[in-house]
Amino acid sequence: MEVPVARIELFVDNFERGGTQAQLVHLANGLAKNPAFDVSVGCLSRRGPLLSALEIAPERITEYPTNRFYNPRGLWQISRLARHVMAEGLDLIHALDFYANIMCSAAAGLNPRTKLVVSRRYEVLTDRRLHRIGEWWSYRLADAVVMNSEHIMRAVASRGLVSRSKVKLIPNGIDLARFESGPPPVDGSQGGGESFRVGVVARLCADKGLDVLLAAAARLVETWQQLEFVLVGEGEQREELETEIRRRGLGGSVRLAGAQADVRPWIASFDIAVLPSYREGLPNALLEYLAMGRPVVATRVGGVSRVLKGGSVGVLVPPGDPQSLAAAIDGLLRDAARRAELAQAARARAQDYGLERMLEATITMYESLLSGSSAPGD
Repeated sequence: MEVPVARIELFVDNFERGGTQAQLVHLANGLAKNPAFDVSVGCLSRRGPLLSALEIAPERITEYPTNRFYNPRGLWQISRLARHVMAEGLDLIHALDFYANIMCSAAAGLNPRTKLVVSRRYEVLTDRRLHRIGEWWSYRLADAVVMNSEHIMRAVASRGLVSRSKVKLIPNGIDLARFESGPPPVDGSQGGGESFRVGVVARLCADKGLDVLLAAAARLVETWQQLEFVLVGEGEQREELETEIRRRGLGGSVRLAGAQADVRPWIASFDIAVLPSYREGLPNALLEYLAMGRPVVATRVGGVSRVLKGGSVGVLVPPGDPQSLAAAIDGLLRDAARRAELAQAARARAQDYGLERMLEATITMYESLLSGSSAPGD
């Protein structure tokens, strides 16, 4: 007996470098290899370097360009998506971003036979009333709401935004083999002599706490003359960070490396990897640090503490506290044995966040929804 193929569409805002976009690429490519699924991708914009990482045919990627949903263009794009859902006979549509949630909720609402999965992958939304209403509305229409950390689940539950029965906990997954056996490090440290490199991979934006890292760096370079800080990534805060680097006299100690197609050589060069964010969900960068065996100093935000097992796999500090961040980095710089211990613990912990686990959990959710059974929230 021939098993029917489920027609699935994944939907994302864009393909810029980011954790959500990376998870969509992993999910799309994984599902495309599974004969039980016929996968397509929708987006609000085809912009971004991760588009080229998708291993599905270009004609299976559809753009619905709009920056508002309550003007004629936005309504037209929603109607386009609704017609597409019906014409393609989609069984399920899975949105991974906030704006994708809104778009897909509106379109799926016009196609009641199509199952709707939306996502909450961020700790804090915004204070905009329309955004809060849109979030609540998309959760009400959804058959399932995917969250990638228990911290986010608790935050959403405390606000009464969604029925617990709809919530599915599916942590991010990364390609462990790719990070465990990456290329050699770029020029730089790994504790050679008295030289050290502290690094971060992040979008250059306010949420990532890079201002706190620079304040900590200013403290540390007074003691550690051969200490370099490297920020890998791009974003809207670059000019502001450049100004702050000059103001603090850190031009010889801080390098803005820009966006990198392959971050592995950079992570490999870090003696200590940092995550100084003010807020997070479950950051891919943290998982990549662990898979590459880097000692980690991170802020106690979002799902970070759980990943680091409360501090046994990395050093946790309060967000927005440059003094604590500097002290934690200083402590690891002085203790090679502790760095080695954390590196070993990091590699072991990374095994819990492999790509296969994320794919398996997602497929289980899809099968439950499409069979009409009600899988319990995890």
